[in-house]
Amino acid sequence: MRTSALATLLLLWAVVLWRAPKAVRSPRQRPLTTAFAALAVVATLGRESVSTPLEELLGVSSAASLLKHLSGLVASAAVLEFIARMTGRTETRRTRRIRYGLCAAAGTTMSAVFPFVPRDGGNSTFLIESISAPLALVYWIVWLGYLGTALFLA
Repeated sequence: MRTSALATLLLLWAVVLWRAPKAVRSPRQRPLTTAFAALAVVATLGRESVSTPLEELLGVSSAASLLKHLSGLVASAAVLEFIARMTGRTETRRTRRIRYGLCAAAGTTMSAVFPFVPRDGGNSTFLIESISAPLALVYWIVWLGYLGTALFLA
């Protein structure tokens, strides 16, 4: 791993540890801390020295990719919550439930489809070689659809 990538990873975890006590005490601090924590998980799982042993431990090929994608969903939902709070926009419980419900539905769908997506055992080619499989297409549409929607709403 390059020095800059390792430094970024360490800085992400340092920010998470620095913000954690504030997030425990203040609900207003939780969305941003959650976003940083989810991004730190994504960055950590992106390291081959972490993803390969994890997949061997779990016995599931490309499990790190699924976990990275699910963490990305959590980060996106947390950023949307942070933006909603920062803009001072009053939200109803209904809009918050819809936002988190869509995130949960996307994560559930991805997790349900994941075991049926053909994988060759390599984490780096997850979904690339199997894109012609219908369930891989469902996985991509749900994941990128949620991320694109979250970006648009942000």
